[in-house]
Amino acid sequence: MSCVKIIIFFSLILFTQFASAQQVEVNYHFNSSEDSLRWFKEKLHAFDNEDDLNNFLAERQSLFQKKGYLLYSYSIQRLSSQAFEIKINFKRKFDLIKIDISQIPDFLLYKAGFTSFKDDTLKIYPKEYLTFKEKILDVAARNGFPFAKIWFINSIVEKGQITSTCSFISGSKIYFDSLSIGGDVKINSKFLASYLGIHNQSGRVVAYDQSLVDAVTSKISKLNYLELTNNPEVLFEDDKAILLLKLKNKKASRFDGMLGLLPSSGSNSRPLINGYLNVHLYNPLGKGKEIKLNWLRVKQLSPIYKFSYYHPQFLKSDFNLLFNFLSLQQDSLFRNIAWQSGFTKKISLNHEYGFYYSRANTISLDESGEITYNLPSSNSKMIFDMLGFTYSLNSLDNLAFPKNGWYGNFSFELGKRRDFNDSKNNTNRFKMELNLKKFSSISKSLTFVNQLFMGYVVGGHVFSSEMFRVGGINNLRGFDENFFYTTSHIIHRLDLRLNLEENSYLIFFNDLAYLNQSDLIMSNSEGIVPYSFGTGLNLKINKGQLQLIFGLGATNESNLTLNTARFHFGYTTLF
Repeated sequence: MSCVKIIIFFSLILFTQFASAQQVEVNYHFNSSEDSLRWFKEKLHAFDNEDDLNNFLAERQSLFQKKGYLLYSYSIQRLSSQAFEIKINFKRKFDLIKIDISQIPDFLLYKAGFTSFKDDTLKIYPKEYLTFKEKILDVAARNGFPFAKIWFINSIVEKGQITSTCSFISGSKIYFDSLSIGGDVKINSKFLASYLGIHNQSGRVVAYDQSLVDAVTSKISKLNYLELTNNPEVLFEDDKAILLLKLKNKKASRFDGMLGLLPSSGSNSRPLINGYLNVHLYNPLGKGKEIKLNWLRVKQLSPIYKFSYYHPQFLKSDFNLLFNFLSLQQDSLFRNIAWQSGFTKKISLNHEYGFYYSRANTISLDESGEITYNLPSSNSKMIFDMLGFTYSLNSLDNLAFPKNGWYGNFSFELGKRRDFNDSKNNTNRFKMELNLKKFSSISKSLTFVNQLFMGYVVGGHVFSSEMFRVGGINNLRGFDENFFYTTSHIIHRLDLRLNLEENSYLIFFNDLAYLNQSDLIMSNSEGIVPYSFGTGLNLKINKGQLQLIFGLGATNESNLTLNTARFHFGYTTLF
């Protein structure tokens, strides 16, 4: 009996699918048997409703016109609520179209991709003919002629060819005049006009370009301190174009930190303050500048200070100035002081490259010659001079809380290390770093984040003061900050985010890494494999964000226990 039910069940499914596929009945009529064969040569399908049929017929018309049947047409007659009669008329096929283009400026033709013309005559195929006018008008609108008009006249049909004359009127050339900003926003109009491309840094006027207007929304979205409240509009006055924008400020500048006290030790009777403070100022003076200040101390005598400055459109050029400063001390072992200066330039909206020069001083503080940390000789001083290249990618849909898109940064440096006390330690250096992140929104409530970190330094003997330091909330959760020293590493992080509401989510994560510590004394020559997993919460509270992360971490050389658990806490205020 059960077999009979199963057969009936699948029969009903097949019947239902067949019935749904036959909801619309179509009868075709053609002028000739050749037309019928030509039509049915293409793959057909059934239609669920009238809209499905209309969409299919429109697609077919475009298909056959591209094949040369420029006069192809069809008509629909309703026979009943679910039955239609379609009359198809192919007419003749054209293989080539000759166009007199004497009225179209050559530069528009070249920019539109029509380069093979001779004696003011252009020969193109039907597929190109269908988009000819749109391409010319699009190029004209991007080169100062948004009101250009084009049409065909004196068309002659002979055999398999059409001969036509193209009439073109460009109209007056339009130039961008100014940028009008509505709304109570803190932004310099000259900076914004230059950023949007409608004003040249050198003061020269820019011809009207419709593509620049179309890109305004995307470009403004890359400035996380501004937001458009209306679609961009353009006001034309004589030969001038005024771009009208309505903007509002977004709270983007950030402040977060945590302070704690460590008990006094040794002869020091005062408790030691530890923790972190981060300040990131966006657009402080209304000209797109950025300033970052960071302080971190998780161990006694191990403070880290960072300062970064970003200056867009430096000296009214297309280049942006970068300056970074770092001071890092590791207990009583060594101190690094480094600065970096360079320039970046955007290739496109999502891509940027740059060059920089950096100099770093490393001073050994260890008086006892502690060799387990692989340090240079006591009180030695080393200087690193490096030239570097950087490339960045940013196609995130939201800068603050992305759900889709890519973020990436790649850099490599070449230079030389000089030891002032021991010239035998002088050597060339190569250093490479990669940070790649992919956001994938599976649904409104579920987002996957895949992140890859890579680092590599090589060139003679590498001291621990030169190595990468990984571990902590930014790469290996479940471990203390800067816990591992590495000469090369690969770290993969996988996050699963459950979106609770706007800017709030629950996170489950897993981190896995391979670390090479071959230049450290007593290290594992086969490398270390740390891993961690845990959960966390990012919660929007009033004007800030509360971050709570709980992680467990271990390596292939240690066991996973609750004693190794790490709890990361932070609160970020937006202003």
